[in-house]
Amino acid sequence: MNPSVSLQSYLIGLDVGGTKIETAVARANGEVLGREVTAIDVSSPEQVVQSVVHAIEQALEANGLEKLQVAAAGAGVPGQIETGNVRLAVNLNLENYSLAQALSAKLGFPFFLENDVRIAALGAFDHYSHLESLSNLAFLSIGTGIGAGLVLDGRVYRGSNGLAGEIGHTIFDPNGPQCKCGMRGCLETLAAGPALALQAQQAVQAGEQSILESFSTLDSRAVYQAFRQEDPLAGRIVRQASAYLAQAIQWIVMAYDVDKVVLGGGVSHDGAAFLQPVLEELALLRSHSSLARRQLTEQKIALFPPDLNAGLLGAVALAKSSLLPAAVPEQTKEVTDS
Repeated sequence: MNPSVSLQSYLIGLDVGGTKIETAVARANGEVLGREVTAIDVSSPEQVVQSVVHAIEQALEANGLEKLQVAAAGAGVPGQIETGNVRLAVNLNLENYSLAQALSAKLGFPFFLENDVRIAALGAFDHYSHLESLSNLAFLSIGTGIGAGLVLDGRVYRGSNGLAGEIGHTIFDPNGPQCKCGMRGCLETLAAGPALALQAQQAVQAGEQSILESFSTLDSRAVYQAFRQEDPLAGRIVRQASAYLAQAIQWIVMAYDVDKVVLGGGVSHDGAAFLQPVLEELALLRSHSSLARRQLTEQKIALFPPDLNAGLLGAVALAKSSLLPAAVPEQTKEVTDS
């Protein structure tokens, strides 16, 4: 080990997904030094642990560091988390597994876990609080599913049962499509990535003329690509989804009076094509209400930079918070399938 570098002066942040792990190495102040992406084997809990260990070892080696120099690690995991235990993470093939304890035993430093959407909210809060004065923030993730993470008074808010922010399973159209949660017309069934793709597929199969007929893969990215080319079908799908998302933002702002709503997730990576229709729908809401004009200002809405990983930044922030005196991260029940 390089004697010029002090022990336990570095942090690890991880964004653990069903197909890959993104790992960040950071200084104790949260400054990220480097990022690495590795594959994950989810065939068994032991292989998940080994994949995470390998990801960390590779990231440390790339930065010329050793495990003894790490003070703590934080990780975002897609699933139900309770006090470092993974109660259920379908994409990782984990159920009732003490993942934090297993990783700490292997690596020799403390591990902290958080649900992936909530840790992304923490990352967004950490990012934007360096740019402006913030106390409260909502991170709305639009991808395969839809979920919101809330940071209120600077702390991740989970609710009594870990369900705070589950707006993806809020009913927006009682006569809408069946949701996997059992209800009809949940926001996920109307505006998530697979919902946009399904709407496009059904319209094309029904004979509606669209340049989407020529796409080999009909996913949300194809819909937004066609939207940029002013395709009428794609335009109708995107604008309807944007109206639902604007309504979701309005609900969040009215319910929690947040300083900022940050939009992220895979669907948001279409940038201006994704954001502009949402802003236009918010402007329409403002035109009907003086309260909306005060509360739904365009300055309150932000698109998280696609070149940054909010979950990774949040994982580093989670590890960093563990070093503060009497401020060990609260880790209670987490429930999400978004």
